[in-house]
Amino acid sequence: MAPPIRLKLALPTVARATESAAQGAAEFKPLEMIDPVTVRAAPDHLGKPVAVKGKTAPTVVNDSKAVAQQQAQNNLFGVEPLAPVKLQLPPQLDTTPPGSLHPSTKAYLPEVDWPQTPVEAIETLKREGYQVTGKEKDSTLLAKDGHQIAITPMELAGTPGYVADADGARHIRLGKLEFTPKQWKAFSGGYEGPLKAYNRILERPFLLGKSPAARDGSELHGPQDGLKHYVSLGRSIEKLGIKRQKRLEILSAEEQVGDALAKAAKEGRLPEHVVIVVEGLDGASKTGNGLTVSRLLADAGYDVKFKAFRRPSDEEAALGPLGRYEAFANPDLVTRPTAWMLDRGYPGDFVHNPKGDLKNIAKAANRFEKRLKDQDVLVVKYIFQPTEAASMRTFGKRYARAKIAEDLLQRRNDLSPDEVLSLQDAASLKPGINDFSSVPIAKAVQRRYEVFAQENDKHHDWQMIETGNRHKGRVEALEVFANEVKKFGKKKEK
Repeated sequence: MAPPIRLKLALPTVARATESAAQGAAEFKPLEMIDPVTVRAAPDHLGKPVAVKGKTAPTVVNDSKAVAQQQAQNNLFGVEPLAPVKLQLPPQLDTTPPGSLHPSTKAYLPEVDWPQTPVEAIETLKREGYQVTGKEKDSTLLAKDGHQIAITPMELAGTPGYVADADGARHIRLGKLEFTPKQWKAFSGGYEGPLKAYNRILERPFLLGKSPAARDGSELHGPQDGLKHYVSLGRSIEKLGIKRQKRLEILSAEEQVGDALAKAAKEGRLPEHVVIVVEGLDGASKTGNGLTVSRLLADAGYDVKFKAFRRPSDEEAALGPLGRYEAFANPDLVTRPTAWMLDRGYPGDFVHNPKGDLKNIAKAANRFEKRLKDQDVLVVKYIFQPTEAASMRTFGKRYARAKIAEDLLQRRNDLSPDEVLSLQDAASLKPGINDFSSVPIAKAVQRRYEVFAQENDKHHDWQMIETGNRHKGRVEALEVFANEVKKFGKKKEK
């Protein structure tokens, strides 16, 4: 006799959730979202909190009409009558970017020496004959002869600033730095996107409990990579198709790298070691692109070593122009195929040091690369070139993700130690004032990169990758690496 068919209903009742919470592992996984979030709860628990992963639990609200409708449909599957209830969801994060702009009457600003703080800005305008007319949220409104200006204070990277706005004529200041409306609009756009996606997650408790850590736990991920994936769960439906298509293009480019490595291995031309140098302005996506290539090399069997280089210490400086890089990427010290990734390598010692000796550093770099070439090491060197808007958009995204990380650390009490560390790393990645300070001088810095590249091209060319469009830059960086693997093999064949 055939066993009876059993229907397993996954109804997330309050009783079940509350009992699970008492065991220290409450979960809330509704099957679908209804108007906008509806769950079923046993009548004797109406009005009590529903246990949900996190510190902020939604409150159950009784709906007598819905109860009556449900009771009329009871016992269809042999279950007790259940009352639909709505959840009052956890409070969402404010998506308003720092320094939001306010409309006024005439699009011009007086020609004054704008100071560094909002209080000083208000006093400066008063001396020009403007009078304070009121407040609008955080903004102070001033007017003179029918012309109104809003001064909105803000603070980023621990630095006070403000926006002086008169219907499109805007002065945007962060400490000593000034930004154009176009640059700040890019920052605001990058800031709003992740927060809007995160607020959609807060509307869906079954998503809120997902892990915000890197998916495979690998060290070859940036500090915010796990959080990026977590926030992507809240993307709008309109963006899902676009993101899916972009992901397919990335996978196709990654497949090109894999095919090139596989062919080189089959023909006995696979490089035993690889050195990747990534350079570029802050917000250029150099680290993300370098780590993408590094993960593919790890998948191919290379032992990947990563190091982010900053200003040399006194001990490192004593090693000579390239001493610290030669000590890190040294084929003589390894016994298995190894790939080294230098995040901000030797060009930075010239580019970011006004007293950097171009000839001396470039000459040492050429000697280093010649030695690597003689040892059959594949060397691929990138300089990533973002637009000002792309850098500011990246800073906005980083700042928003850091804010989300801080909120998750406060909101959720079910995080593993690894997840806590991952979120703490993500929260620490707020752009600093040095990051913002690179934007006004971006063209001059980029020119110094180009000058260095011309002096350091005897054995390996620098690959210039434009990352104003992040997606196209990522695809191009992968395609360039695949081509370098193919060329390396052909040279060994001769």
